[in-house]
Amino acid sequence: MKRKYGPGPAMMAAGICGFVSVVAPAFAKPPPLAGTVNSFDKRFVTAAARGGLEEVALGQLAKDNGSKVKSFGARMISDHSGADAKLKGITVSKGIMSLPLDMDAKHEALQSRLKRLHGAAFDSAYIKAQREDHAATLALFQREVKNGSDPDIKHFAAQTIPTVKMHLSMLQNMNGKKGRAGRMKSASSAKM
Repeated sequence: MKRKYGPGPAMMAAGICGFVSVVAPAFAKPPPLAGTVNSFDKRFVTAAARGGLEEVALGQLAKDNGSKVKSFGARMISDHSGADAKLKGITVSKGIMSLPLDMDAKHEALQSRLKRLHGAAFDSAYIKAQREDHAATLALFQREVKNGSDPDIKHFAAQTIPTVKMHLSMLQNMNGKKGRAGRMKSASSAKM
């Protein structure tokens, strides 16, 4: 009987099992951390993502149809796109949900109305809507910081609040108590 050299079948099976147990975890998808994110945080994420999406869409309209709000519209696109990317990164890392891809009915109606306006009429309607939206967004983010449970989502909200406050201040400067649109130069030169 000829003797075979090298590992026998049992030894090969043991080696393969050892290799798989070491390498497989590196390729396995980590379990989602959805259990750590409560419904309050999930509602915040959905509202914040939808709000960002709406600000980008309306910011594009401001660039296209506005007169004195063109640079503010560009700022909305830039700032909200950046915040949306950060938020998406958090949600992906936690495996908690997909983000909304479209506006709510209220903002779809606003978008339709704004599409028909140009110049000063657009500016006035846009500024009014943006002031209301940013005030609501500020309250939303402050509630998340105070009541949220997920530390990453709370941190995102806390980091974003100064930008929301800056946008609100810019809007208040554009449309003063007498309803004048303008004064954008000093506000748009502010850095984040």
